[in-house]
Amino acid sequence: MLSCVNRIAVVALLVAAGLTLSSSPVTAQTPQTVWSSSYGGPAGDSPVRLIAASENGYFLLANSEFPAPSYWNPNLYRLDSLGDTLWNRDLDIPSAWGRDIAATNDGGCVIVASIPDTSDISSGDDILIARYAANGDTLWTRRFGGSGSQYATAVCVDDKGDIVVVGESISLVSGDSR
Repeated sequence: MLSCVNRIAVVALLVAAGLTLSSSPVTAQTPQTVWSSSYGGPAGDSPVRLIAASENGYFLLANSEFPAPSYWNPNLYRLDSLGDTLWNRDLDIPSAWGRDIAATNDGGCVIVASIPDTSDISSGDDILIARYAANGDTLWTRRFGGSGSQYATAVCVDDKGDIVVVGESISLVSGDSR
């Protein structure tokens, strides 16, 4: 039996296209690798999204598998402009799944994740929204749930700094939430 360790590989490419409005053929330059890095833990890793930070560099949201007992957990990486890790935050919520990330106007970020509803094993997942400062400190977390499963599918931050989350609810009662 083969054993594999998956690591997240991120390659930043600088692409410049030389397009002209003429009858001659259109050509593009070969992409240049600016940096290449690997991130992840001892088992499988699944990247969710890489975004530009509002203050130089990037945020990477990934889901990492942890062995014995096996479970998935979201990880948040703050990378500099060369792909080096400035900090890493593990949500430390077994069986959670990171869904999306957005940069905030103050250099931080907000993530959305699906987390197990531990209050009632039959009710499925809840939505977790977590806000992080530019230095990686957790500013706040909010949990939303109902009698069924709730999933956040996207998050964005508008020009005023308001956080907008899109998702779905499979609760059986209209307006049912906690």
